[in-house]
Amino acid sequence: MAARLLQRSVGFSRYLKRGFANVNVAAVPLTESLPGYDELEQTQTEVKQEPVMVSSLSNGVKIASKEVPNSPYVSLGVYVKCGSRVEPYHKLGISHLLRHCAFLSTAEKTSYLLMREIEHLGGSLSCNTTREHMVYNATFLKGDQEHIIASLCSRITDPSFRHYEVDEQKQYLKLNIDESSENPNIVVNEGLHRISFRNGLCNSLYSPSYNVDKFTSEDLEGFVRDWFISPNVSVVGVGIDHNSLLKCAKPLTNLSESSGSAIAKSAYVGGGELRVDSGSPLAHVGIVCKGTSLYGPSESIAGVVQCLLGCGQRLKWGSGSASARLRKAVARKIDDKFDINAINIRYSDNGIFGFYAKADGSIMGQVLQLAMAEFSEISKGNVDEADLTRAKNQYKADLLMGCDLLNDIGQQVSFTNKYTEISEKIKEIDNVTSQDVVGFVKSVFATRPNVVSCGNLSTVPRLDELLTNLS
Repeated sequence: MAARLLQRSVGFSRYLKRGFANVNVAAVPLTESLPGYDELEQTQTEVKQEPVMVSSLSNGVKIASKEVPNSPYVSLGVYVKCGSRVEPYHKLGISHLLRHCAFLSTAEKTSYLLMREIEHLGGSLSCNTTREHMVYNATFLKGDQEHIIASLCSRITDPSFRHYEVDEQKQYLKLNIDESSENPNIVVNEGLHRISFRNGLCNSLYSPSYNVDKFTSEDLEGFVRDWFISPNVSVVGVGIDHNSLLKCAKPLTNLSESSGSAIAKSAYVGGGELRVDSGSPLAHVGIVCKGTSLYGPSESIAGVVQCLLGCGQRLKWGSGSASARLRKAVARKIDDKFDINAINIRYSDNGIFGFYAKADGSIMGQVLQLAMAEFSEISKGNVDEADLTRAKNQYKADLLMGCDLLNDIGQQVSFTNKYTEISEKIKEIDNVTSQDVVGFVKSVFATRPNVVSCGNLSTVPRLDELLTNLS
């Protein structure tokens, strides 16, 4: 779309130079083309879209790339399947510390020298952790790939966790932990994972404070040795030629080809409840049931249902209640301020689906009852076709306009060893019916829900009370 608009802009500029001054623009309706412009537009050609290329290094490291014509920069990601879900009990939080230590010194280069080199080239590096991945990201100008990718690969193959550098990062880790414990959104999200899953996915993204001072450089080295192995690593580039990426990623052939430890599957467990009282006047509540996994058969249906219920404001300064069913259901009965959105969190083997609500503690009980009743209405078949069409359009727009292409390719290649274009996902969304929506909501609430609440819980019902009132 952007390339098409650029073509139109260039074509229009040429048209101006060819005698636009002789055209009475005011006399031409806005619904009609300017004289001669249709002929000019027909001579323009579409920009060729390059496919996503996927291959492997000799030791099994997966390489994926998508060339972007005329793009001046490259986005790169190294995905390692070793998020918090693989942490053993006695090392909970080790991946959180590893993220803070991602760009420390190696055996050949200090962290200071790395920083100076990257800044000199105008690039940027970052590291993020999820429950399933450590992701090392780099953004840089085309032409600098050999140097920057080599620096990034050295973080994977040859990290050096010097004691004094690790000790310094522990202080930042403690600050990060303290900040997260004061954020009710994080408290609810982490609590939902803690009580909804067994094994792996129940592990927090944040290290428990009691473990921070126990971690050593040797612990980090052991974690990297166990999980930074070729079957777990995928390198993804957007804006770079595939052969160039293969050449630059050659240092990763030094990674061990060991099969490593198997990642245990995480089962959903329902019927849990966690309440965290605080002095805040607001209440934050998350209610979830078993959802769907990434790339599962119900993934597209789950996305449509999330948009149907509401997943954020579409109008920057609007109320957001004009179309989202959860917001409309609550707003019909409550005049006070509140916020409510659907939750759809998916992982490679499981997921959770439900909603997150925020309101004054004095009205939260009523908000929850109205939201649960709306789910019940959908399960009874109360799905308007106009609402369904709106939800499908919103979901498609989110994929097409808000898609993080690098992360989309990275996750797909890491888990499935291939990439499916977004156009295929659009076809699946178009095929979602109201019966699919009703069936999905019924299947979700056929499992026992979990509830996490934080803040002023004066009116927040217990789980058994919520289910009794709903029935």
